[in-house]
Amino acid sequence: MRFFLFLALITIVAGITGCESRPVDALTGNAVLPFDLLAPSNQPADGDYYGESGVVFSTQTTILKDSLSHTNTSAFQAQFRVKHDTSNSSLLTRLPAMVFLNGAQLRVTGLDTVRLGSSSGAAVLNDNIWKLADSSGDTASFTVPKIDGIDSVLPFATGADIRGDVPLPVRWNSPFSVSGGMSITWQGPGYTYRQLVDDGVGAYEIPKDVMTKLRGRGNVYFTRYLNVIKFFRGKKVVLTRMTQRKYEVTVN
Repeated sequence: MRFFLFLALITIVAGITGCESRPVDALTGNAVLPFDLLAPSNQPADGDYYGESGVVFSTQTTILKDSLSHTNTSAFQAQFRVKHDTSNSSLLTRLPAMVFLNGAQLRVTGLDTVRLGSSSGAAVLNDNIWKLADSSGDTASFTVPKIDGIDSVLPFATGADIRGDVPLPVRWNSPFSVSGGMSITWQGPGYTYRQLVDDGVGAYEIPKDVMTKLRGRGNVYFTRYLNVIKFFRGKKVVLTRMTQRKYEVTVN
């Protein structure tokens, strides 16, 4: 139930995004649509197409006199793209003629990517239904089940001091629905730490030697994910559903 309480905020954020000015892609002339989800490191690398979707939760901390103020935002984002690597530099794999997510058509944002412009309603928070349509008229639909949101992660949600000279235990609520795992990404001033952990355990301890390297201001991302493999006209389609929570942190 707590996850669906974010629905109103997601709708508001989507509405605001639709009204504000955005950068324009020089190649396509279209508005540049954001995509901030970090795919897990075990996302299959041999796909021809990648469909990625989910909710981004962000908590920003501001110092107000002698207290800390926490601001939470959320937004649903989605994109469908061809494989990004040097072997596809000539774009031998082309995007399908049309891509839909829960009935909404994704818009071109580059030569090899289409993204969801806006979203509202509870549909996108439930099962995600991707529909691909080829220029020949062939279509296919694939369903990716919903995954639970990440309410909060301790100790970041409490604003507690983070030390770099001791291990850091982190805790979150275990999921009730299906999950492929939890991905932790910590981007420090000069070092990035990545780790895949068991989502069902709901806890992990980041080693002391890692915390020492992360001293300073940075961002930590917790991404719950699920990878699903499908095929469309002989092409491998990797669909990744995610919910991600981001914290701005300082390691002392």
